[in-house]
Order: sequence, then C-alpha cells, then structure tokens
Amino acid sequence: MKNTFLILICALGMALGNAFAQEQQLLLGLGEVQVSGGSVTSVQKTAVQGKLRTMLAATGFSAEALQVPVVVQPELQLMEPRAVETGTKTLYVIDANLTYTVKQKEGNPIFGAQAKRVSGSGTSTALALSNLISNLPMQDAKFNTFVAEMKTEIMDYYSKQCQNLIAESNRLVETGQYAKAYGLLSNIPIESACSSTASAALKAVYQKQRDAICTYYLLQAKSSAAAKQYDQTLQALKKIDGDAPCAKEAFALAESLKDAVDADVKANLDALKEYYKAQASQNNWNINVMKDYFLHASK
Repeated sequence: MKNTFLILICALGMALGNAFAQEQQLLLGLGEVQVSGGSVTSVQKTAVQGKLRTMLAATGFSAEALQVPVVVQPELQLMEPRAVETGTKTLYVIDANLTYTVKQKEGNPIFGAQAKRVSGSGTSTALALSNLISNLPMQDAKFNTFVAEMKTEIMDYYSKQCQNLIAESNRLVETGQYAKAYGLLSNIPIESACSSTASAALKAVYQKQRDAICTYYLLQAKSSAAAKQYDQTLQALKKIDGDAPCAKEAFALAESLKDAVDADVKANLDALKEYYKAQASQNNWNINVMKDYFLHASK
C-alpha cells in the first residue's frame, strides 16, 4: 500500500493553489443528460454526453459536476418518428429538442434555459436516431453566448441574494438543521461576491458539528480496525479534526495499530499529526468533511 497520507499532505498544498487559480472565473458542471419521449442505448447516451462535455469545455467555464454547485442540465426530448416517402424508398425522420437548463445543482434557482432543434433521418428508425446523435454539434456559438450570459446572471444573483441566503442559513443553524444549512451555503459558488461570507458561515456550521463529526469517524475507524480493514481505518482517521476533543483517542488508536500493521501503514499512521497540520491550513478541508458526514451519517 502506498504512503497515502504522505502523498496527500503534498496534494493538499497543490489543491489550494488550484482552487485559488479557479476563483477568477465561474465554472459550470455538466449534469447527466436526461432523455424523454423515447429511448437510447447506453452507448448512444454516452456519445451524447461526450459531445455536450466537449461543447461546454469550449466555453472555458467547465468543471466536473461534482465539484461545482451550478450545472448545465441537458435534456434530449425525442419526437415520434415520421415516415417520408421519397418515391423510391421510405425515409424515417426523428426530430428532437435539446434543452440546456442552467440551474443550481441541488434544487432552485433556475437561471435560464436554451433549446436547440436537431433531427436525423435514415432508412430505419434506428438509423435515424443514430444519425440524429451524429448531427449533435460539439461547438455552438449561440451556446457559448448563452453560457457567458448565464455567468453574469449567476454572479448577480448570489451578490444580490447574499444577505438573504446567510440569514436563512443562520435560521437553520439556530433550529438545529445543520445539514440544510450546509446544503444552502455550499451551493454558493466560490467565485461569487458572497463567497467569503458563506465560507465564514460554513465554518460556523462545522464548529457546531465538529464533535459529532469527530465521534462519527472515530467509531468508523474503530470498527474497521477491529475488522483489520486498515485502509478504511486510515480513511476514517484522516477525516478527524486534529483539534477536536476525540482527536486524542484517534491518536491513541493509531498508536495501538502500529505494531499490528506493515511498514507502509505504520508510515501513514506516523504521518497523522503532520497530515492534520496540513489540513488546518486548507480552507475547504472541513467543508469537504462535512459534505461526506451529512451524506452518509444520516443514512
């Protein structure tokens, strides 16, 4: 097993530099294309997704959908095939509307949408559908303009709604709805004018939940250690805040394992304290831990 922690300590510094570089522009993710009005094969759906990914990348504002709160959600709405007699043979034509909706990944708001008409024809409906997918563009000047306009509208929205969003998150925290407060605040793009205020509010949510998060991952670490699943133990331990009350118990657990594991695992356990120090300098570390916690702890 590789020295996971030692590698991650270096990677954390690189990630911070990359995040700083990205703050200069708003990035949009690409949601999974939804198909309605008909069916396509998994291969065809992958081909559509690939073309859309290329088209979004051409705008210069693309990112993985899991990493950003605002996405382009595509939908391909297929129409009923129609037969066209050409005199010598019958051609089948399938029309479709390809709609791009720019929205917050989790719920509202919806910032805007653009639709494009596409079609394909062939001597069979299967060939017509295949040709329709082939006809989908990988570059579109109108789409580029649309995305640029959406970028401005999104930034304006979060700037104007910042106080309302923070006030709502505070209300959720006061009533113990920490997961909802996290969801609301984490949907504010880091590039927006509201980002620094949202970041401070997220840290406040984390502080409220820090002990619960620590206890949750410590129990995971103990359970996996008892089962001798040391990879999972390490994954759980690295989600524990080094300043949290239960961190001492986490260190004790790590120490107790050193005589039972191989050299690579031991090296990772020895690196725990340095790893925690590196985490403390990363603004987004506790936010990512909260995301994992709220995603899994409630199940």
